[in-house]
Amino acid sequence: MLKRSMYLLLALLAAAPLAVVLATGSRPATDVAPAEPLAPWDTATPGPYVVRVVGREFRWHFQVKRDGSPVPQPDAGVLTLPTKSRIDWQVTSDDYIYALRIPELSLNLMAVPDLEAVATTTVDDPLERDLLVDPMCGFRLYHDALMGRVVFRPSRNTNQ
Repeated sequence: MLKRSMYLLLALLAAAPLAVVLATGSRPATDVAPAEPLAPWDTATPGPYVVRVVGREFRWHFQVKRDGSPVPQPDAGVLTLPTKSRIDWQVTSDDYIYALRIPELSLNLMAVPDLEAVATTTVDDPLERDLLVDPMCGFRLYHDALMGRVVFRPSRNTNQ
């Protein structure tokens, strides 16, 4: 009887994130649009950029600043920046624990509520990468979706 109760408790714990998502009515992250051409940049010298990444409802939300001023992003859920840029990452979460992994940049940060993980990277080559949900609970069945996308392309204003 005790063994059966433990299995039931584990099943309920595993289903909890799915129940929260269904109860809040959040939309699935699979509707992240593909990136369009790079937005025009105001100067020929790229970076440094401060990118604040917030995990919320199984999606990444990007806020980009340069010299203290916001840098608009063309698509929600897509981070678009020029190559040859230095990026200061600030990663956190509003609800669950997430992993932001971009192997091409040697970036592997954990987004934890009320904590901020930081790193600095330089993007040398063009890159487009989907950011999949990396379930910390081990149940990919419940959240096998796209959390966002990163796109690094040469700036239109430079001969990169």
